Amino acid sequence: MYRQNIIWTVSMVDFLINHHKEMNNTALAGHLGISLSCLRRKLHELGLRKRPVTKAMAAADTVRRLYNNYSHSEIAQLTGISTRSVSRIVKKYHLERTADETRQIRSRSRKSIIKREKARVLFGLPQKTNIKVVGNKKRVVLKSILKSYGYLAIPGHNTLYYNEQLKRRPIRESNGQKLGLQFQPMSVYLAMPVQCPSFT
Repeated sequence: MYRQNIIWTVSMVDFLINHHKEMNNTALAGHLGISLSCLRRKLHELGLRKRPVTKAMAAADTVRRLYNNYSHSEIAQLTGISTRSVSRIVKKYHLERTADETRQIRSRSRKSIIKREKARVLFGLPQKTNIKVVGNKKRVVLKSILKSYGYLAIPGHNTLYYNEQLKRRPIRESNGQKLGLQFQPMSVYLAMPVQCPSFT
């Protein structure tokens, strides 16, 4: 059987000594670029014994790997532990992010919150935050209802288009006009010199 011949450097040995308790053998071998059998021989040679990996240790290792790219709440969802537990692990291991990492996480979290809040408005549910996600809630909700009936809308515009086959909703249209919506047949859109690339 082929036996991997490895020249151990000081940095490799130091890494093994410092991380053998918290990382599993597969992860250690992958990081060091060696086989599992070679790793086990070195552990035995150095007299290093691995203690059993507990759930708490596994959770801490996962949090440490995710911390630079995910918020506390996102990590909690991914790992199945509470945000309080995430905070304790962060404090225990003195984990830190760069300013750029923090900025990216906040931006992504805000976009996610806004998306959820918009969905709540569209379904007629109260918002959970004070973030203003729509200019006119009634118009946004009605516009969403009309689109479900088959009306076509261009993103960012308040004109809805209908084709000849569509069963129109005169009462809904009347309410929409009071809220600033306009309704045009599809032929008007097709006659425009410049057309929008897509409908919603």
